[in-house]
Amino acid sequence: MFETHTILYKETSSQLNRAFWMKFLYAKEKDITEQDWEIASDLADNWDTCACGSLDDNIPRIDDSTPEDLNLIRLGIYFVSYVQERDLEAARQTFLDIQQRGAEILHSTLFSAGENNV
Repeated sequence: MFETHTILYKETSSQLNRAFWMKFLYAKEKDITEQDWEIASDLADNWDTCACGSLDDNIPRIDDSTPEDLNLIRLGIYFVSYVQERDLEAARQTFLDIQQRGAEILHSTLFSAGENNV
């Protein structure tokens, strides 16, 4: 299903990771190959390339990849487990929850930064 050049995940940007997850999570389950599941599992198991890693680079992080937010960490752990269990529906919902939490964090971060400049 996925072309090899899109799976060079050690060197990809968060934008490419987002594109991968959108394509994978919203594919028809019958079209997802064994290799696709293996790639998705590998990507999900790494903070740099998981659904959390695909969030905006302005999300505060402990290091270059692990988010500071405990709720985001929890969602990321759920996400990898759903992908590894091949529970596509739960992975989709968790991906949406991760995107929502990321938006809340960005809003809060940007709002706080704006208050400091007043």
